[in-house]
Order: sequence, then C-alpha cells, then structure tokens
Amino acid sequence: MTKATLILSLSLFSMQIFAEEAVEKTKKIEASPSETVSQTTKPNYMMCKNNNIVRTIRIEKKGRSCKTTYTKEGVDSIVGKSGSMALCQDVFDKIKDNLEKASWKCKDITQARVSTSIEEP
Repeated sequence: MTKATLILSLSLFSMQIFAEEAVEKTKKIEASPSETVSQTTKPNYMMCKNNNIVRTIRIEKKGRSCKTTYTKEGVDSIVGKSGSMALCQDVFDKIKDNLEKASWKCKDITQARVSTSIEEP
C-alpha cells in the first residue's frame, strides 16, 4: 500500500468514524448487561482528529509487558513501555487528555478492523 493510499484510507476512515459518532448520539441505545460491561472497559486504541490532521494512540500487550505507541504525521513513536498495563494506560490517558485540552476530538477505535487490498504492480 502506498503512503498516499494509506493517508486517503485513514482520512476516509476518520470521516466514517466521526459520522458514526454523530448517528450514535441521536439514537437511544439499550444494551444488555454483558454489552454494558464491555463498553466500560478502557480503550486501547484512539484516533484523534483536529481539522484534517489525524493522530493515533494505542496500547499493545505482549505477554506480561505492554507498550504505548503514539502516531503523529504517520510516524510511530513508542512513548511508554512497562510490565504493568496500568502504567501503559496512564501514558495513553495523559496523551489523550492533552490532545482533548488542545481541541482535538478523540474516538475509541479499539473495535475497528483494518483491511488492505493487494496492489498490482
């Protein structure tokens, strides 16, 4: 996938996420007890948007350790590593809070799936 295709895909994906958020706000959602529990778990993948700029924050757990990654201008930076999920979550939350204080709109995309297409040469 070329960089231009990836940027276009992310832009379209972010527009879809924010459009879905607007629809969700207009609906009354009745969740079963099991759905309520899953909705209260902490997110581990956020997409934040300010105008046409998109940044992401994610936590990746591997075995007993975790790492928090912040993506800015298409570049991933590992901003925290720990043997404690709580410490990775703290870094994640601080970045999200700082972005939102600076007028960024963040959306939980933990359940989002990314698909790719095979480009022909």
